[in-house]
Amino acid sequence: MARFRDLTTPGRRIVWCVTTTTDLRPTAEAERRSEATQRTGLLPIGWALFAALVGPAVAAVCLVLEPPPANPNAPEPLVGTILGVALMICWAGAAVTAAGRRMSALSWANVVGGLSMAMTISCPLSGHHTSIGMWWVGQFVLCGAAWAAAAVGTFMVRRAR
Repeated sequence: MARFRDLTTPGRRIVWCVTTTTDLRPTAEAERRSEATQRTGLLPIGWALFAALVGPAVAAVCLVLEPPPANPNAPEPLVGTILGVALMICWAGAAVTAAGRRMSALSWANVVGGLSMAMTISCPLSGHHTSIGMWWVGQFVLCGAAWAAAAVGTFMVRRAR
């Protein structure tokens, strides 16, 4: 709500001052939605979107950061193949459960974060890349942040129930 105050003083110019106040309390509709979400046990829409999209988003950024392999003609290491298949299964699990707004979507997102971290660590260890550079540090920080965000989301949603 805006209020106008006249700060006119004798012999001076007219000065107008606009003051506003903001009510930060949740609206009745927001409270109803929050109560309905808690009552039905559905995952909040923001966390559902996070769980569904965190895996592909992290992978897209990691692909941009990662340099070409040490030997482009070498076969993919077995550990990389196993982790890659597991990661795609977890992406699907997170997306399907997030579409239903189930709490388990954040558990899937936690596994996605852990597998992404494992793939980042195993990349130079398997011989796929022969050196560790800033690209690796960037991937490590990104995967760790995604994993931490999923863990924090799980904690916050469970605490709110």
